[in-house]
Amino acid sequence: VRPITDGVFVGLMWDRTHSTVTLPETVLEQWGRSYEEVYATALENLSAMPMVGWAGSDDRVFRLIAGDDYVSARLLTRAAFDRLPFSGDIVVCAPTRADLFVAAVDDPQGLVDVLEASIRASRAGSVLSLRPLRFGGGTWSHLHLEPDHPAYLAWRMLTRLDWAHEADRTRSLLQALVGNGMFVGSLIVREDESTGITDTVSVWSEGVPALLAAADLVSFPRSDRDAGFVTAPWSRVVDVLSDQMTPTDHYPERWLIESFPTDAQLAELAAPGRSIS
Repeated sequence: VRPITDGVFVGLMWDRTHSTVTLPETVLEQWGRSYEEVYATALENLSAMPMVGWAGSDDRVFRLIAGDDYVSARLLTRAAFDRLPFSGDIVVCAPTRADLFVAAVDDPQGLVDVLEASIRASRAGSVLSLRPLRFGGGTWSHLHLEPDHPAYLAWRMLTRLDWAHEADRTRSLLQALVGNGMFVGSLIVREDESTGITDTVSVWSEGVPALLAAADLVSFPRSDRDAGFVTAPWSRVVDVLSDQMTPTDHYPERWLIESFPTDAQLAELAAPGRSIS
């Protein structure tokens, strides 16, 4: 695989009549071909395939119509975007293999629409990637929006769904790697109905070593059920419990935890301005 931007990679697949097969470097070596050679050939083949075109909504949000199973892959072909009425940077979302949505970066309502369309598509099909990407000047980057942007709530929900998807996608592989003596945590996605803000939540449980996924919030269930549980922002958790957290080199970001906070530490995490649920 090769990165097109941080955390987003392109891999090679051999699409046979009844199946698809990944093409690792070892296979390419057996063929006597380099990744760059095969990738260039794959792009030529993809660019030569016919496509119906773009279905637009008020010249604001466009969805690629191709009539085949390579819709999302066409984000790698510049020719597909040449047909769009945009002159500046664009935002591209490929939530499933069959979906490719595009809007202009400088169109706030278009961004809302394309992000919400991606959220809906992710709930209806098998997820490919929920990371909204920005394309301009020949390069890809992550789309980042500030809280005062009209599309911020939709952007935040989609990016948090992406965090959870990436953590879940790699969880079983990582669990098999570390064995049963350590728990590999998942991410919970929750939306605050009063604010519309979407957060990811990791659970720091008592009594078992774990690989904790980085999140917006961390919840600490206590053995005394009557005591409830403490929930605190990630930055606060790192400040208070840094001695009990060891960063690892896993993707997505995870931290090794081997002990549960003391009552005093939980009280500090639950100080005024923090959450106790």
